[in-house]
Amino acid sequence: MSLDETTYQEIADYLAGAMDKDTLSAFEDRLAKDAKLRDTYELFQKLGSVYNTSEWNMTPEHQPAELAELTKTFASDEVAHLSKTIRESAIRQNTVGTSTKRRWWYAASVGVAAVLVALFYLSRPLSPQAAFEKYHNWDTLPGFTTKSDAQDLFLSKVENTFRAKQYEKALLDFTEYQKTHKTYNPNVQLYIGVCQLELSQYEAAIKTFTLLGEAQVMDSHKSYWYLAMTYLKKGDLEPAKDALKELTSQKTHYKYDEAKALLQELK
Repeated sequence: MSLDETTYQEIADYLAGAMDKDTLSAFEDRLAKDAKLRDTYELFQKLGSVYNTSEWNMTPEHQPAELAELTKTFASDEVAHLSKTIRESAIRQNTVGTSTKRRWWYAASVGVAAVLVALFYLSRPLSPQAAFEKYHNWDTLPGFTTKSDAQDLFLSKVENTFRAKQYEKALLDFTEYQKTHKTYNPNVQLYIGVCQLELSQYEAAIKTFTLLGEAQVMDSHKSYWYLAMTYLKKGDLEPAKDALKELTSQKTHYKYDEAKALLQELK
């Protein structure tokens, strides 16, 4: 989406309020007719709307993924070039009245925002811990149905303990349940592993999820997702990637799309 130098300067002057009446009218006419020019201008309008333009801080309701989406069609050097041009044009307006000064700060902050997005949100990979915080979601764990028999009632009660984030008690109860029942319950194992993960018992969680993956049960590939979450929280990037690669080896695997997206963000 490269534009020539003159067009960059025109966008910069327009954002900085540096156009006279006739030039402004002509530019806005082009803006209405030229899709590429309009797309470029609207990108920076959007970037301006998601930043606090007086402090250059991202507003709380916008996330890095949204900002990355806004700028993914632009190479970082191209965004930086336009940003520089905007600021140079804006500086020329620094001696004029209050209203135009406000537009100067707006234009400058839009340029800075673009550079920040290009340099940090597009090219910088997620840290393991940041990836864990973004992708872990225990709400997707299977629930235990409440029936009249004591077994189901017990598991439902322990699940509630888990949902209340009482991980130590939930771990004790789930572990005791597994010891007293001969039938291997993969869902109970999932909860045991997540409890261990939340309690920073990483080696125990890795062992639990590894054994679950080796068990001859349906959807045992789920274990790779939870292994990845364990390694990420622990800060071990390469084993986390290996687990995610196992998930992305087949489209039918659990959380295939999320695993694929996460791998991209970890590069």
